[in-house]
Amino acid sequence: MKIMFRSILFLSFLWLSACESVFVEQPLGDEIVVLDEAVWQGQWSNGEMVITTTIIDAEKGILQAAWIERGEHGAELEMATGYVRKSGAVIYLNLPDYDRDKAQSEPVTETSKPEYHWARLEIDGHRATLWWPDQGRFRDAVKAETLPGVIKEDQDVLLGALSAEHLRLISSPEANLLNWTEPLVFVRIAD
Repeated sequence: MKIMFRSILFLSFLWLSACESVFVEQPLGDEIVVLDEAVWQGQWSNGEMVITTTIIDAEKGILQAAWIERGEHGAELEMATGYVRKSGAVIYLNLPDYDRDKAQSEPVTETSKPEYHWARLEIDGHRATLWWPDQGRFRDAVKAETLPGVIKEDQDVLLGALSAEHLRLISSPEANLLNWTEPLVFVRIAD
């Protein structure tokens, strides 16, 4: 089983990767979301943890999240930096999956090309809802050649180049590719 917290990005982020993942080679979405402090910065809780989000670069859609975890030697500050993109009206959060030896907040460079975890996001006032890809359904879609991609040896899915039609399919409730029944919901508790 892979590490439960591969990285965390929320609203930046809370990237809860379960045992299997669906990755993309570049941030999902064809347009950068320009980040507004009133919407994206703050403290958010899902009832189990609190994360603090900070805009790193509003024009490039780069957002950072920080949270405290209990470590072997006491409390530890954790951080993750990710990218907010959209396709039409649908917003995606994208978090690079770096090698475990590298810092999770390390910026992407030409020589470090990570694969990205991603989730669909809706923000409604002080509530943010994230839907994760259903790995089994994506695996089936790749096998059926409905979506471009490959299935890795560990059963993770790496999606290939996605067209606008592929992006519409991914976010369509009718296609049922996202885990619609178990979204991750955060509530803003402070600015």
